[in-house]
Order: sequence, then C-alpha cells, then structure tokens
Amino acid sequence: MIATKTYSTFIVAILLNICSKYVRSFSPTYNRPSFSISLRYAGTLTELSSVATSFKEATIPTIDEQLDERFEHARFFMSSIIERALIEQETDTVDPHELLSRLDLSWKEREIAEIALKSNDSIINVPTLSKTECHQLRTFIEKQMKDDGIDDTDGCPDYQINVSEQKLQRIIGKEGVARLLETPQKLEGETMASPDKFRRIGIFLRMYRADARPWMPFHIDGNRWTVNVALRSDSEFEGGRLLALHDGKLQRILREEGDATCHRGSVVHGVSAIGRGTRYSLIMFVHAKDER
Repeated sequence: MIATKTYSTFIVAILLNICSKYVRSFSPTYNRPSFSISLRYAGTLTELSSVATSFKEATIPTIDEQLDERFEHARFFMSSIIERALIEQETDTVDPHELLSRLDLSWKEREIAEIALKSNDSIINVPTLSKTECHQLRTFIEKQMKDDGIDDTDGCPDYQINVSEQKLQRIIGKEGVARLLETPQKLEGETMASPDKFRRIGIFLRMYRADARPWMPFHIDGNRWTVNVALRSDSEFEGGRLLALHDGKLQRILREEGDATCHRGSVVHGVSAIGRGTRYSLIMFVHAKDER
C-alpha cells in the first residue's frame, strides 16, 4: 500500500512539472526589474548592479532548436524551479531555499551549502586578467576545443580543455598565473596563507554556446576554493550568467572581461542557459596544501 502511494505521488509530481512547463511556454514578454548584489571585494563591500532588461520567452526556443539531445533529456527532467532559474532566467523570483532543497546533494553537501547561502563573505569578484591575456586564452580554446568529453556534473558533453599550470604559464605568462593564485587570499584576507601554500588540483578552460554546452547545472565543488574567470564580458552574449546561492539569495554575478570570481567550494553555483554568442571561462580548483 505504501509503495503504491509513493508511486502515485511520483507520477503526479511528474505530470504537474510537465503541465507547469506547458503553461509557462505561452508566457508573454515581460520586463525584468533592476537588481543589485553585494560582494566582498578584496575586503570591502562592492555593489554590482544591472539595468532593467527586456527578455522574451520566444528566445528560449532558439536554444532548444540547437540543443544536443542529452541536454534536451536533462531539461525534460529538471524540476520546475531549477528550470526557471537556469533556462528561463527568473533569478529574481526564485526562492533560494526551495531551489537548494531540489538539488541532488548529500546530507553533508546540503549542510555546507546552507551555511554558504546564509553567509555574505564567501564570494569576491576582482579584475584579474588583462584583455590581451583573455584574448590569448580564447584563441587557444577555439583552436583546441573538442566535444569528446563528458562532465561528471550532469553526464552531458563538457566542452572543456584541461591544462597544467605550466601550460597556462606558456599561454598567458607567469605573472598572469600568479595573479590568479592570489585570489583565494583576497577572499580569505589575513587568515589565509600565502599562495605558495596552495595545492592546485585542477585547471581547465570551458566554452558555452547554444549548440554546444548551453548551461551548467547547480552544484557545489569538492575543493576548498574555486577561481572562475570571465574571458569575455557578459555584455557580449545573451544569457550565460554565473549564478550562486549566497547572502540569502540566488545571485546573478555580473562580470567584465578578465574578472575572476573566487568562491568557497561550498557555494552552490551554476551557469544559466546561453542564447546568442559564445561564453569562455577559465576555472581553477584550489586546496590548501595541508588539506586532503
């Protein structure tokens, strides 16, 4: 009897999710209000603001028409609230606690993610790489990118190039890499050891495009800190915003070319669906050397 009720509840949940998606597909054009977020910028609070923009639901099918079938499958099984945040860009109306409750996290991961959601000092956004360095990395990505990898976050094509620290130094120089390695110290302030105490456990370059990898689902990282660098300004593509559960809200972090967003690994984050244009990023995972 209990099994029958559980199965019935599961079927009803799926039907409600499909119905809600069907209804939203006929939503008219709507205007998105202005918003601002607070991030600790090298020890001080900085307001990052956006102007109100007009967003048409009609732009979403242009993403669908180009989707790899594995992403189509992933979207079909998304819960409604995750789809609203990632695909429909409704970051200002999504309840962050409900969103967190719908993510596939372990008990321990959920616990640290809730702490990060309540905190206001787990993310900074700092100008780090020059336009020339960003251009060099974009050129490398365009020449080397292949679609033969699978991301363990969602089982979909990753469009990712793994690079060593030495390889990164050859592309942008030692000074550029040194600036990247300073960002965790800027986040943690005086309590943080010098960069030579860090243990780098992963560096990779990633490309987002509607016909490639269109979004990144919400997740947390297993490392102590993550450095995420925008290799192109957000104004040069549609969608593709870095999202994070932080300071009690679902934050949309606006970035210029060369900005490095450093956050603790416990912060739930993702990338919203991209429409027109191409988004490039550099990701560096960092641990302290005394951590396992």
